[in-house]
Amino acid sequence: MRTFWQCSAMALILALGMPSAAQAQTAQGKATKKRTSAPNPNAVAMQEAEQAMEARDFATAESKLKSVLAEHPENYRAWFDLGYVYHSTDRTPLAIDAYRKSVKAQPGVLEPTLNLG
Repeated sequence: MRTFWQCSAMALILALGMPSAAQAQTAQGKATKKRTSAPNPNAVAMQEAEQAMEARDFATAESKLKSVLAEHPENYRAWFDLGYVYHSTDRTPLAIDAYRKSVKAQPGVLEPTLNLG
């Protein structure tokens, strides 16, 4: 015979839709698969570009960013970073254009809008 508290706990679990042990294990397996899948090549290229920018290797950063933008011209972060590269290498007209494309790709983002000012 179950106590009042055991019945209440069971009712709460059913009401909240708590996953069963099998469902939790399946969800954990899916999460593990997601973590072990190959990284997005564009995310890797973006990370490498940002590392190159930190090291002030603007030629490498520019190359990586352009490769990302060739596949994803709507990537506002890549446009912003490319604008930073252009600004850092005294190519102001190209920097302005890149910042404008960043704002167009993602309106409302503060950094490229500020850099245009």
